[in-house]
Amino acid sequence: MEAIMASLPYCACCGQIFSVMKRCVQCQEVFYCSRGCQVKDWGAHKSMCLRRIDSSGHDQKSIFTSESGKTNSSASDSTDGSPHLADGKTVRVDFHSAVDRLMASRGQSSPSSNNSGLSYLHNNQHHHDTPVFHEEKAYCDVYVKSNKQKHKLKILDDWTGQEILKLFGCHVCIPLEKMKVVHKGRLMTGELIRECVKPKAVFQVFGEKSADETGLDRRDISIMMAQMNIDRNSAVQALQKKNDLIDAIFEVSNKI
Repeated sequence: MEAIMASLPYCACCGQIFSVMKRCVQCQEVFYCSRGCQVKDWGAHKSMCLRRIDSSGHDQKSIFTSESGKTNSSASDSTDGSPHLADGKTVRVDFHSAVDRLMASRGQSSPSSNNSGLSYLHNNQHHHDTPVFHEEKAYCDVYVKSNKQKHKLKILDDWTGQEILKLFGCHVCIPLEKMKVVHKGRLMTGELIRECVKPKAVFQVFGEKSADETGLDRRDISIMMAQMNIDRNSAVQALQKKNDLIDAIFEVSNKI
């Protein structure tokens, strides 16, 4: 009897044995009784799991577990571990990155969005090539009005029209591709805006303001956009509402 019990798969986290256990899809060598136990054990199991993958060549798409009967510990049947909705649709999620984020949140630092530095949004991505102001160069002050706010900006004489638009996008927080700039009734292009930049010139900027990303992990935003095929604003709003990657994914999937 002891020999039989020793051969049964047991949870690598809590040590319990159930009629249905879940196998790590990547290394295929450890079992868990639940996803919660796997998340708890990931910090300890990660390095061993990745070493085994490197030597065996297993697929690294998902670290979440497949089900396996307790009397067949060598079974190779598995699923991709993706959660399923009530209607049978599969939510494709990069759980490997998700679990890394969960582990990082336990006191370790992670790349978060904040208001420091100058960047603008273009095609759902942050760009950091915003032009830099130098006081020793010739410049003029212009005013930019957008969403009931007024900004006084310093524009260097040698900046291109596209650089000016990037600076506008940075300050009004509107994605570059959605931003409409108007001056004296004329819609501005890169060439026109360069000609219209004069001391105290006033520009009106229209467009949907990007959602506030303060405090969010940008890895979560990227995972949401890639896995759910949604724009950045939708991903940010879901994460702000749920404050958790997995909950946000299910929140969005229920609306699709």
